[in-house]
Amino acid sequence: MSLNGYSKSLYMGPTPAGFVASAEYYDFAPGICICQQPCISEDQRKRTYAHVYENRLEVNAPLAPFCCLTTEMCMYDMVKVMYFDKPPARSGLFFCIPCTCFGPPVIYVNNPMFCCLSLKSCYGQQIMGAPCNCFDLKMFCCCGSPCYTNCAFPVIRSVANGEKFLSAMKFAVIAYGRRVDIPEPQMAIFQSVEDNIFDFGKSKGLQELKMARQ
Repeated sequence: MSLNGYSKSLYMGPTPAGFVASAEYYDFAPGICICQQPCISEDQRKRTYAHVYENRLEVNAPLAPFCCLTTEMCMYDMVKVMYFDKPPARSGLFFCIPCTCFGPPVIYVNNPMFCCLSLKSCYGQQIMGAPCNCFDLKMFCCCGSPCYTNCAFPVIRSVANGEKFLSAMKFAVIAYGRRVDIPEPQMAIFQSVEDNIFDFGKSKGLQELKMARQ
């Protein structure tokens, strides 16, 4: 039986892929807020990770059915692998055509705020993905949070180094797109968003952080 042709996709290479960066977490991860910290065991923390490689994002948010009493042997790994030729790093498809009508996809770090007070120590930073940037429109014409936050979905929760992690991921995604010749408008842009009503949902672009291949 021949195995020729399997595991040969240009978009999934190289194998092995070089490591780029890891996310750092708050102590309550993979929970979503500090109230859940007593329920998280040290074994669950050790199995929680988010790694960027030169061709993909890999995330594990292990499930502990008995909370802090769960031994590592009884945990269920919830691993998700997202190659950069698929969402959220690339535009989705509409009838097999890349859907870029409303702008490129967005991957952003959400910084939770209450008025002018940061809530990162309570909720952490959230890495979010949105299918398009909606031409950078705001919810209330010229003010408010970016419109794309209404259709965003969580990618990684409770992160402590969101901007640095996404800057490294931006470097990997840009290099990947150039290597496999994916048009730039189809690849994600990277931003940082604050849900501070006094800053009208301020957003800013992230600079790519070049990382050496390991």
